[in-house]
Amino acid sequence: MDDDEVLNTLLTTARSVFDIGSLTPEDDLFALGVTSVDAVRLVSALEADHGLILDMEVVFESGNFAEMAGKIVPAA
Repeated sequence: MDDDEVLNTLLTTARSVFDIGSLTPEDDLFALGVTSVDAVRLVSALEADHGLILDMEVVFESGNFAEMAGKIVPAA
């Protein structure tokens, strides 16, 4: 999966998990009102549905979805 596919997968999964119709790579997760529980749901969905690993620390430290996507790795 290339970088664009990872970003698109992240955004699509986030839209579904958070029930938000429109997200961009520049959107900040927490500025959107997402809670830490929601973030755990996102991380879990990425791994369960797509075999992608996103560390919770990255979620909290990233400024936007584009930054997060750059740190996602495939599950081993």
